[in-house]
Amino acid sequence: MELLNQVAIGWIVIGILSAVIILIDVIRHPQAMKIMDVVWSINALWGGPLILWAYFTLGKHRKMKMSMPMKSMRMDASMKMPMANHKYDKFWQGIVVDALHCGAGCSLSDLAGSWIFYYLLSFSILNQKLFGEWLFDYVLALIIGVLFQYAAIAPMMNGSIGHKLFQAFKIDFWSLTAWQVGMYGWSAIVNFGLHLHFTPTMPAFWLMMAIGMACGFVTAYPMNLLLVKLGIKKGM
Repeated sequence: MELLNQVAIGWIVIGILSAVIILIDVIRHPQAMKIMDVVWSINALWGGPLILWAYFTLGKHRKMKMSMPMKSMRMDASMKMPMANHKYDKFWQGIVVDALHCGAGCSLSDLAGSWIFYYLLSFSILNQKLFGEWLFDYVLALIIGVLFQYAAIAPMMNGSIGHKLFQAFKIDFWSLTAWQVGMYGWSAIVNFGLHLHFTPTMPAFWLMMAIGMACGFVTAYPMNLLLVKLGIKKGM
């Protein structure tokens, strides 16, 4: 356990440094979609060098969104401005960023929610505190995720705030749920398969959380791909 905590501390430091590097860069070179300044930094906390690589290879290209010739644009009925069909050189790149946008809300909710649940609002479901934590984190993630999605689409949509929030909910619900499925799947393996139990005061807790986030990305990617294919999400 001591070795695991030492590894965890190392990964936590790497994640924080990665987030700081991205934060410094987005302050100097803001993303075209302002919410992405926050998204990249938050994801770096769990993804470390992987998100750092993704930011400098994919995130920078977000500035291309309105640089395409007009003939490559299409106007969505609910939008105030034309949207480019493809904002990245390859379709999968936009899906990666879509999934990370969802993951930022989940990451932020789990970062804050874990402390709140364990030390303020702890409760059990079916005699399992873990199930209570899952429910609490899911609801909090959905709230934060919808707000993140609202921040992304609101500047481009007509209508009331309520209408925009509803659209954000429709867009984010399935993507966020898919992310949480991956996270909770890993959590179940750790708690019921490996019989390891951690609290937020233990570094290993955050290492397990980081691995869970990576699992969440794996399960959210195909869902985001499907949502874009179906036209529910516009795609980055």
